[in-house]
Parts: sequence; C-alpha cells; structure tokens
Amino acid sequence: MKISFKTSEDKLKCEIFLNEMYIGYVYLDVWKQKWLMKPNFNLTYNFTGTKNDKFDSSYEAGIGLSEMLTYLKARV
Repeated sequence: MKISFKTSEDKLKCEIFLNEMYIGYVYLDVWKQKWLMKPNFNLTYNFTGTKNDKFDSSYEAGIGLSEMLTYLKARV
C-alpha cells in the first residue's frame, strides 16, 4: 500500500493517492489550524462523522483517509 501526497502551491490542500489512484484531498482550516478530509468516494451513513474528524497534520489526515477507504473495501 503506497500513499502519495501532492501539495498545492499555497500549502493549504494536499491531494491523496493510494497506489496511484486518487482518493480525495485534505485541506487546512485556517481559522482552527486543523486538517480535514474530503474523500472522493461515497461514504456509508456510519462514516459521516468520521469524515469530519480534525487532524494536526496533513500526513495524519491522509493516513486517516486511506485507512477509511481500505476499511470500506474490506467490508465489501
């Protein structure tokens, strides 16, 4: 499992790739100084709260996004 990050020029957004497949992005809430996830895949109802988790770094948020997708794929 290879996770790649592509940072935007303004450093407020990172696109996340899992095994060369785009899975979404994480972005910085400037006012709260926390990173949030924006997945590019559909979430079941029980994960809507997880999508709103806040992280201290883009790395942690990207790992959380990839773990969420891996968990969802394992359940199917």
